[in-house]
Amino acid sequence: MSVKDIWQTIAYVPQAKASLFSYTVEEIVLLGRSARIGNYSRPKKADVEIDDEAIRSVGIDYLRGKLVRRRAIWTLKTS
Repeated sequence: MSVKDIWQTIAYVPQAKASLFSYTVEEIVLLGRSARIGNYSRPKKADVEIDDEAIRSVGIDYLRGKLVRRRAIWTLKTS
C-alpha cells in the first residue's frame, strides 16, 4: 500500500496544537478528507455529501453548525 493510499484510508486531523480559528463540526470532519481534496483545493459536492453521511453515521447531526471549542477524538471513515 502506498503512502497516498494510507492517507486516503485513514482520516487524520491533528489536534496537538490550539488553533487561532474556530471551526464548525462539519469543517472538522471535512478536514479528514484533505488527502483526497488536495492542497489549496475546495471540497467538491461529493466531498460534502460524504462529510454529511459521516456525521449522520455516528449520530452527531445535533452538532451541525456548532463551533468546536475543545479537542475531541473522532474516528470516522470518510471514504
